[in-house]
Formats: sequence, structure tokens, C-alpha cells
Amino acid sequence: TGAGGLSLTPDPVYSCGHAPINVADSGCTASYNFAGDDNHNPSSDSKTYTISKATPLVTVSGGPFTFDGNSHAATITVTGVGGATVIGSSAITYNGIATAPTNAGTYAVSVSFTSADNNYDNASGSGSILINKANSTTVVSVAGGTTFTYDATEHPATVSVIGAGGLSLTPDPVYSCG
Repeated sequence: TGAGGLSLTPDPVYSCGHAPINVADSGCTASYNFAGDDNHNPSSDSKTYTISKATPLVTVSGGPFTFDGNSHAATITVTGVGGATVIGSSAITYNGIATAPTNAGTYAVSVSFTSADNNYDNASGSGSILINKANSTTVVSVAGGTTFTYDATEHPATVSVIGAGGLSLTPDPVYSCG
């Protein structure tokens, strides 16, 4: 800009060859040298860029699950600028243990993310997952049925309890008559 209405918007010259985008472009300068004209002296200016790493968002999700004897891991999502997926690795613990849980319960999930993208810092996140108890089935059986004629012999019952994850029990029955 200058006296008499001088107002130009030329393209800057970048020392890195393009408008800076990535952290690696830190230190790049944008500059312009105006050579002057019949009414204006030459002028110039430059600015040096500093681009810092962004911190990604670490999100924990998953479940609720129902106990089935298998482990259930949380889903970890790491997103960056504009929702972009950030590459790297995650160390995950469930109530402080690195193994994904199997049993019913609520588990606090902690994530320590190590970024493999030079534009992003390492980050952490937390959340929880829930594994609900599974249903079980209890069956009481009496050999010969539950209706019979007195014959002076015992008519014992048997009990089986089955469920997810290999639950298979045969407890003694409880008789209301003692």
C-alpha cells in the first residue's frame, strides 16, 4: 500500500515453495519485495511461520456388552483436525489391567496414544465400558414326573443350571419339605 491509492495484493514468495501446512513447514517465510514505481519507493516484508503440533481427540466407546465368555475391548478412535484419523498406537488399560475384560462389570478405560503423525502430539483419553450379566437357565427335573402314587420310595429331583461362558452346574435341589 502507499500514498495516492497504491493497493496491490501480489502473491507472496514462500521459502518452502508453498503456503505452509504442516509442522515440518515451521521456519518457512512468506515474503514480498515491491520494486517501487514512478511514485513509490521499494518496500518489502516477510513473516516466519511457526506451526505447532495439534493435540488429537482420543475417544473411548463400545458396549454395553452381555457376558458371553469372550473378552470385550473398547473401541478407540483418535481424530485430528477436521475429523481426520490420526495414525499411531494406543496402550489401553481396563481398571489398570492391559487385558480386555471378560467378566460382567463396569470397567474404567484409560488410553495413552502415541502419534506416528508429525503434525500431532501424543494424547490420552478415558471412558468406560459395561459388560452386563448374562441370563441363566435353571431346570428342576423329577424322574417319572411330579405326580405319582405313594410307593414308600424317594422321588429325588435333579437340578441343572446353564448359561453363557460355559456355565454348567448341577447343585443339590432345595426341598420345601426338608
